Amino acid sequence: MTTMVFVLVPRGKPIEILQMTAPQFVRMIGDLEAGGRYLATLPPWRTADEFEQAWFRYTCDMKHARRFASPGDALAYYQETADTLSMTEHARILTLLQELRGPA
Repeated sequence: MTTMVFVLVPRGKPIEILQMTAPQFVRMIGDLEAGGRYLATLPPWRTADEFEQAWFRYTCDMKHARRFASPGDALAYYQETADTLSMTEHARILTLLQELRGPA
């Protein structure tokens, strides 16, 4: 299984950087829901595989959510891309990604 990097910026909560496979992500979403956490429902017109459904349900209410093939890909994106995140959020994401990637 290929590991992915998830950059999640919830509204009013700390930024999360997760590294896991797609099946692990789907399992995590199922565990959150089983534990009583509310997740968005998938609109009836939107069809997707199990991972895409989990991704939509978990991230649709977030300020920002992206996924990458590796920490390096994520770092490259956030070093080069101007987006709607604040400078503080951008800096925190870069710090967390550098920690995840480890020494160069």
